[in-house]
Amino acid sequence: MKAIILAGGSGTRLQPFTHTTQKQLLPVANRPVLEYVVENLQSAGVEKIAFVIGGDHPQKIQDHFGSGDKFNIEITYINQGEPHGLADAVRCAQDFVGTDPFLVYFGDTLIAPDIIQTVVNEFDPSGFSGYLPLQNVSEPSRFGIVEFEDERLVQVHEKPADPPSTLAYMGMVAFTPSVFEHINKISESDRGELELTDAIDSLVQNESVQWKSFQGMWVDVGTPPDLIKANKIMLEKMKTSIDGEVNLKEKNKQGIRVGKNSIVNDNVDIIAPVSIGRNVSISGNATIGPYVAVGDGCRINNANIKQSVLLNDADIDYSGTIKESIIGSEVVIEESDNQRRLIVGSDSTLTI
Repeated sequence: MKAIILAGGSGTRLQPFTHTTQKQLLPVANRPVLEYVVENLQSAGVEKIAFVIGGDHPQKIQDHFGSGDKFNIEITYINQGEPHGLADAVRCAQDFVGTDPFLVYFGDTLIAPDIIQTVVNEFDPSGFSGYLPLQNVSEPSRFGIVEFEDERLVQVHEKPADPPSTLAYMGMVAFTPSVFEHINKISESDRGELELTDAIDSLVQNESVQWKSFQGMWVDVGTPPDLIKANKIMLEKMKTSIDGEVNLKEKNKQGIRVGKNSIVNDNVDIIAPVSIGRNVSISGNATIGPYVAVGDGCRINNANIKQSVLLNDADIDYSGTIKESIIGSEVVIEESDNQRRLIVGSDSTLTI
């Protein structure tokens, strides 16, 4: 099976971090979101991937993944150009799809690998034109919501003010190439975009579509709180790995990952789960964790950091507490004795 990963967009909700990188490359547990996506698709049996790229930094995705050799998967890059909605992004990949069934995956979304595997295994393109994985959501007016009559799927609504159910289609859908006919039929929404939900709705009303309700991980990494939430989820799944110099008792190393050439001094307290990148120095009376990812090259002295994400080369010399924060690359934070919640973009210096 082939897959299209939608990896464009300007990432305005994740500014200031998306001023310097594409949103899908922001790290979760010290790995770009898209790495999880690609690996999970490959593990599910997807053999070819097309990234539909756009936004402000599309080249960074191509630079990071290259031909796909390191993931044992073939990667094609398609530049959407001027964005006209998700359905338009899918249509850009029509030549790539050809006559094959395919997945559409939202590149800023993390979905449990077993859900992806189930969709790949169960989709029957000989009898159906699509497969919608569904999940109950607490705020259905924010999602594409499905409507049923007598347990029969009859309609899909884009962010309805009066939702007919609480079941949303997840950030991954399977199609046959017939979906392109429906994309070509729909009109632009009030936002001036071709909405993928409208194309799915047309497919549902005119052809046979499989569906299944799932539980399990589905998180949209679209805002700073989402990134912190996703970081927590992935840290809980992380395997213990100590490559650096860490002076902790053996029982305290579970749930901790430390990269090469990193040093965690004796007085530092690490509360799992924590991921520490390469070439990191943590000293003084610092307390790191729980739920903290420290990027490569960071230097931390004395700070109490929890439930936070530090991008590469952050420099924190600070005796206070940093909680539920995202610290951009090459940020410098200097001394204070107060608790802070911070969203700090790259190349900033704070004295607080």
